[in-house]
Amino acid sequence: VMLFVKDGFLDAAIAVSLLMPVGTLFILFLLGKKKEVIHD
Repeated sequence: VMLFVKDGFLDAAIAVSLLMPVGTLFILFLLGKKKEVIHD
């Protein structure tokens, strides 16, 4: 059970590490669009 939990945790950590940069870029992209709209 411990090995299964560790594997699951590792998979989750990898998934989060892969998704976090994408989420950060997406948030920056949205903020950039908002700034453009406000600027115009």
